[in-house]
Amino acid sequence: MARRARERGSAQNYYYYILRRGVVLKLTQSRSDLTENTKQKDGHAAVVAETNPADAMPPLSDLRQPAWHLLVLSATTFMLYDVYWCFKTWRLLSKYSDSLPEIKGLSKFLPNGQASFKQASPWWRTLALLIPVLQNYVLFTLALGIARRVPKEDEDGHDRYVAQHPIISALVMCIVLSALCQLARLPGSAYLLCLSTALPLAIMQHWLNQYWDKVEEPGKIMRHGFSFMELVTVIIGALCLGGIGASFILGANK
Repeated sequence: MARRARERGSAQNYYYYILRRGVVLKLTQSRSDLTENTKQKDGHAAVVAETNPADAMPPLSDLRQPAWHLLVLSATTFMLYDVYWCFKTWRLLSKYSDSLPEIKGLSKFLPNGQASFKQASPWWRTLALLIPVLQNYVLFTLALGIARRVPKEDEDGHDRYVAQHPIISALVMCIVLSALCQLARLPGSAYLLCLSTALPLAIMQHWLNQYWDKVEEPGKIMRHGFSFMELVTVIIGALCLGGIGASFILGANK
């Protein structure tokens, strides 16, 4: 009896040891799995953080502007944005012309001197837009200065006509701009066709983007969305254009 009791006790101790051992092993394995899962989750979070589009988004360009922005803003502001665009462009080009040699004497008033934008006041040039004859000259020098800054070759190594013939390109822009301004004399609602004067400026903005792409730090992308103030301007201007168009239509039906 005593022997059986000792055997039974040994067996119970053995089973208890096995059970305890299994629990310890199971707990150890669970902890190991938990640690491994935590590492995997941390690694996954790190990968997600590294590949997050918001964090990986390149910075926006401070200089380049889509050409269609100019068309929309010009139409919705009844060409007032054209004046601001000229002022902004003169100011930026004057800022990036500090490395050019200084032009002295009367030479700075000639087309080559004006097209260099060296020591040029954006305010005086903008005021010159109000003078009928002088506005053609300052617009020509603006187009000439932009055309001369266009890179000689494109990404495929082909020559750009604008860069090769800047004087002809600037003259064409000024002639087209002057012709489109004459559309304001058309009778009735046809005078709204003068809003197309932004077309030559949009082409000049396209040239300018090619120059800014070379000047700016690599990796920046062009902003395609409107700012808050631009969006408000577009909405108000669109409502005004819609009202003018509706008034002409209603007046024609009477």
